[in-house]
Amino acid sequence: MPRLQIPQTRWVAGAPGDRTGNIWHSKQIDLEKIPGSIVSGESFSSLFQDADLTTSVAFVRTAADNTDRWWALGAVMAKSTNTDPESSWAQDAVASSPTDAESDMIEFRDTLITSSDTDLDELSAGTWTNPWWSSTASGDPAGAALRAAPHRFAIHAGVLLITDGFEIQSWDNVTRTQPALSLPRDIEARWIRSVGDFAYIGGAAIGDRQEGAVFAWDRASSSYNAVYPIGDREALCGFAVRGVLHIITKRGEIKRFNGQGFTTLQQFPNLELGMDIADIHPNGVAVDGHLVDVLVRFGASTGTGFGIDTTRLIDGIWRWNSETNNLYHWASVVSGAGNDTAQLELSAVGALVRTQPTQGRYLVGATAFQSYTGTTSARIFSSDESGSTSRGWFITAKIPSQNIQRFWRQLQLQFRRLRASTHVIRVAYRVRDDLNLPVYKTVTWVSTSRFDLAAADANVVAGNFVEVLAGPNAGALVEVTSKASDTQITFNPTLNTASTDARVRFLPFVEIGTVTSQAIQSEIFRVAARSPFVQFLVELRGTQVSPELQRMVADYQDVKV
Repeated sequence: MPRLQIPQTRWVAGAPGDRTGNIWHSKQIDLEKIPGSIVSGESFSSLFQDADLTTSVAFVRTAADNTDRWWALGAVMAKSTNTDPESSWAQDAVASSPTDAESDMIEFRDTLITSSDTDLDELSAGTWTNPWWSSTASGDPAGAALRAAPHRFAIHAGVLLITDGFEIQSWDNVTRTQPALSLPRDIEARWIRSVGDFAYIGGAAIGDRQEGAVFAWDRASSSYNAVYPIGDREALCGFAVRGVLHIITKRGEIKRFNGQGFTTLQQFPNLELGMDIADIHPNGVAVDGHLVDVLVRFGASTGTGFGIDTTRLIDGIWRWNSETNNLYHWASVVSGAGNDTAQLELSAVGALVRTQPTQGRYLVGATAFQSYTGTTSARIFSSDESGSTSRGWFITAKIPSQNIQRFWRQLQLQFRRLRASTHVIRVAYRVRDDLNLPVYKTVTWVSTSRFDLAAADANVVAGNFVEVLAGPNAGALVEVTSKASDTQITFNPTLNTASTDARVRFLPFVEIGTVTSQAIQSEIFRVAARSPFVQFLVELRGTQVSPELQRMVADYQDVKV
């Protein structure tokens, strides 16, 4: 009996199209934790929420208020009790603390500097100067007012650099220089990264200009040293991997600087659909060696063309392995309501920073839907780490038949024995394209096993799978068991109690079985279908270390034509 092993060599995620690689779509999986295996990705929980807090776009650890602690910037300033980011947080109550902070903050010479729309504020030795940049402090020349533009920071050669429209301002702790550098007037500086001998400035095209650029500046020169086109109107962020600058463009391309320009290495799935990424904050990238985590919001869920071809566009933290080139959805945040595991459509995304193992490992700033789309909540989140409850799934690439038709007999999974009796592996398949699904719907929860559609849909039938994308129970994957009046959907397994609205997506897959026994480490599922292709969906429900899927083997028989 002919057999096809998946993977034949290694798991490949992020390849273009639906017939390349072996992982076509993923939600909250991890290919790095246990090399050669797939487990669920990280789950994140809420640390702090405040009525005045907007999406946190920067996290900094500093002792600028005479206590070593973490700070978050999201309109107001929030701070942790101590150096443990998972300790309690509170809104800063020091006199003159900013209430209009935005864009960025940084520690410079033992002070904390934040940005607002047209000015900068400073916290030094426990005292806020607000405003600071445009004020006349003792011994400092007054700085001219800043433009209404993103003010983002970097330290290069011991000097603080600040983006300000088409100019870069500088501060060396004695003198403000305005401007320290001028860019073309049809460029707006969006971020700065110091890498090696140069400060690299990400410039977005404005007005009639069609292409953005990255400018290299050594700060010793009166003008920038070089300019490198990026092949798009904007690079959303810049980051260094192994000492080399990389960027992610608005179109969704991950590019590496080669000394002469930028080379495309990988791309987010929106590029195939001709859609731009809605948002990656310049502080929304965390690098650990060769692993790059990116907090992404695609933001096209109601846009033209969004629907049947957009299964892979889910918001959250995507992981790019710069060595294997794998790119996949790794994690997301929760709503804070306590009944969801991962919001897959987000209202806003901000900063992502690595902290310490056993202390959450990450801090995340995002705004999630508590009810879709009526109620949102901006919060600070951290990782639950390995022992927490998590659920992830992936869809394989389409496995084509060699002779147009194949009889797909069965699928065998090999896995590590489940570590708990509540852990589950669930398998589904499809052997035909559906002209109506996936379809996106707003639903209202009625019970733990039923929701009602806001609008009737005759195309949804029993057996379809449902991804809950946003709002209550987001992150869950259930199966439609029955439908009444084309609006009342009953599903299994049961979910958490909720009464408000959520966003869901129906998928055309058919379940073929589950693994729940702790006594086995392989299982066979019957497919028995004839088709030009087969595509599998595998869900892993447990923690970030179990279930652990090792490989899949599909048995088939070619049909002569």
